[in-house]
Amino acid sequence: MTYMVAAYAVIWILTFLFVASIFLRQRSLRSDLEIIEQLVRSTGNRNNQSME
Repeated sequence: MTYMVAAYAVIWILTFLFVASIFLRQRSLRSDLEIIEQLVRSTGNRNNQSME
């Protein structure tokens, strides 16, 4: 019975760590996406100015 409780706790801890890692990756991807969007906007502005 003790092993079953320990295994149950380990599974919940692993599940929590997995969800936390997904959350952190998503946050990192959002910041990367914002940086890329800023680069695209600044590059687009430069291209529009050079064509005028």
